[in-house]
Amino acid sequence: MHTLLLELFSEEIPASMQHLAAQNLQQALHASVEQRFGVQVKTEILYTPRRLALLMHGIPTQTIASSEEIRGPRLDAPEAALSGFMRKYNIRSTEELVQRDGFYYHQRRQLAEPAAKGLPTLVEAAIAALVWPKSMRWGAYKIRWVRPLHSIICMLDDEVIPAQYGPLTASNQTSGHRFLHQSNITISSATSYKDQLQQAYVICDSKERQATILSAIDALLKPLQLSLIKDEDLLTEVSGLVEYPVVLLGTIPEEFMALPPEVLITTLRNNQKYLMTCAPDGALAPYFIIVSNNKAADGGKQIIAGNRKVLVARLSDAMFFYEQDRKQPLISRLDALKNITFQEKIGSVYEKVIATKELANNIAPLVGAGPKLVDRACELAKADLTTSMVKEFPELQGIMGYHYAISEGEPEAIALAVLEHYKPLGPSDYAPKNPVSIAVALADKIYTITCMFAADLKPTGSKDPYALRRAAIGIIRIILENNLDLQLSTLINSPEVLAFITERFKVICKEMLSSTPENIGTLLAESGHDLNAVFASLKHNDSV
Repeated sequence: MHTLLLELFSEEIPASMQHLAAQNLQQALHASVEQRFGVQVKTEILYTPRRLALLMHGIPTQTIASSEEIRGPRLDAPEAALSGFMRKYNIRSTEELVQRDGFYYHQRRQLAEPAAKGLPTLVEAAIAALVWPKSMRWGAYKIRWVRPLHSIICMLDDEVIPAQYGPLTASNQTSGHRFLHQSNITISSATSYKDQLQQAYVICDSKERQATILSAIDALLKPLQLSLIKDEDLLTEVSGLVEYPVVLLGTIPEEFMALPPEVLITTLRNNQKYLMTCAPDGALAPYFIIVSNNKAADGGKQIIAGNRKVLVARLSDAMFFYEQDRKQPLISRLDALKNITFQEKIGSVYEKVIATKELANNIAPLVGAGPKLVDRACELAKADLTTSMVKEFPELQGIMGYHYAISEGEPEAIALAVLEHYKPLGPSDYAPKNPVSIAVALADKIYTITCMFAADLKPTGSKDPYALRRAAIGIIRIILENNLDLQLSTLINSPEVLAFITERFKVICKEMLSSTPENIGTLLAESGHDLNAVFASLKHNDSV
């Protein structure tokens, strides 16, 4: 049995695309090799920012003979269709075709042949079949790739397999680390590939790179009695940005530790791709971890200093935003929401706040929430959308509102409602338990779904731009996880919500507004817009 090596060497591949691309390449080649050779093979998936590679073990000496019947065009198809079919399968005459059931058929027979002769076609087809989320052309070449492709290695043990892709023909040559080993490498055999790259400062196994990063972090943090804040997604991303990880530890100036932890994490994680540390009590520690792709002669001092300089600039901006925002109370920002459009067919965020406030007041007694607390929470819930911090970091909406509310002396229940009325944001997020949060969250989501459906902005099988499925599932989770005895049709019995229903539903709205609560569900059902049914349809393909 033999080992096949395939490496595709290019400019830097985005970290988010590496794993899926390597997996798709493996699946395409794995299936065709097993079919052509008639055996099961074992494949290792390897990738770095500059290369996708496969090591396929257990390949026999030769392929197996096979026969396959391929259906061609219809007998009455245009001549061009028949010519194209014959060209594709190298058919020289129509006498090689069989006519049956109104179609042409071709019996393709493949004889057994040496592995080295049968593999190029399989490899070329697998490379050509690889589809990227975004790809590009370069030079005068017609081929497409995620980034300019420089070379291909294709070897069966120590023999080069001359597979081709565009202008490139496979060889046994590749490159080492961009900075630490700039000369070319001649791979002596498929089985020595990983070791030879390791000597050229390239760790081609992503799992091994992650383990190397974690081990180095542990060695740095243990003497300081600190621990790493777990972030699998970020760890995967930084591992995909380096071929030879060098872990360095930098310090955050003490004055910036006064910022809310979410601001620090967002700045360090999203903007700089730094891993974060925490003290034994779980509080953020004033240290950040850089995963560098270069082994500097000075031990990384200049790298740390350069990164710290950039970080200080970003945190200085964040501190300025934070201090400026706190000069203006949240409640004073309510009028500014009139200038923010919720949805052009529905109205402004301010109008949504007013309608949500009235709806939340209907829900409050059903969930045990105080009406004054609910009123105040609704007024403050969207106020942070006008703050400089949220404009800079939109993902902090609600979070900054919570911190500003606490700093202004608002009750904890109100501040929590500002934070939690967006929740749950997904299957891994929690549903609010605080009664005020429940009332505001339900009102906000019900208003959104009702108005979006009224404006005919419904989700489709493939698109849900307003996250209505998530809102519906959020409503259901809040009700179920808090054991609430609520009827969805009762929750929308609010003139404040129905007033925003479009002209298309004007007659239905008038009937609803003039009806008793007991008749609301019947009217909705008769109109074909029973909200329970709406939620059921939204819930389709999702689970609570």
